[in-house]
Amino acid sequence: MEIGRPSMRDIARILNISHATVSMALRNNPRISKRRREQVQRVAKELGYRPDPMLSSLAIYRQSKQARPIAATLAWINRWSNPRQLRSYSEYDQYWRGAEDAARRLGYRLDEFPVGAEMSGKRLNDILLARGIQGILIPPHNPDERWIDLGIDWQKFAIVRFGFGIADLRADVIGNDQMRSAELAVSCIHKNGYRAIGFVTDHLFDLRTGANFRMGYLRAMEMQGLRTIPPLVLP
Repeated sequence: MEIGRPSMRDIARILNISHATVSMALRNNPRISKRRREQVQRVAKELGYRPDPMLSSLAIYRQSKQARPIAATLAWINRWSNPRQLRSYSEYDQYWRGAEDAARRLGYRLDEFPVGAEMSGKRLNDILLARGIQGILIPPHNPDERWIDLGIDWQKFAIVRFGFGIADLRADVIGNDQMRSAELAVSCIHKNGYRAIGFVTDHLFDLRTGANFRMGYLRAMEMQGLRTIPPLVLP
């Protein structure tokens, strides 16, 4: 027998509480006690419950009385010449896994769309619009690549970029303070008694990060009063 996805009514039945209480507890509504919210959220996690984006959109529509398109998928755009190489970097693979997990918890799915010889930007634009996809995630890319002329009508999408490498596309950006990270690394190494501290990176990574790590290293060496060793940038 096929078993459907867990619902709020399943949680309510297990805890012998109302459907409304479950709904408010899952949204962390302060009208529900902290103890009850934690109890509901624990059972939801045990059951593998996740919101149904279709029902969520329907609820929003009913509440606002305004038609809104239903978006259940987010797009991860990959323009690397070898798309598989992107996630061979541990950091970038963690970006994907974190985004995929967050999307799943919110009731969405994350689909990857390689763009290149077999998929033009214009074709991808048509696919995204046809599928009702409204959100785009862009992982780190070569900063020399132009995105604004890719053929995608960017104004029709909500866009989030990972890192600071893409300069010509307006979007929300998430990323760590790369210069500060390098400064912190040098400071910690120095505190452990080391003074001859070097910096090694490769050209592609240095390019994609805007040389922020390298600049952070140079600044930290100066701030610590240490002799700067010229950074080694591998081809």
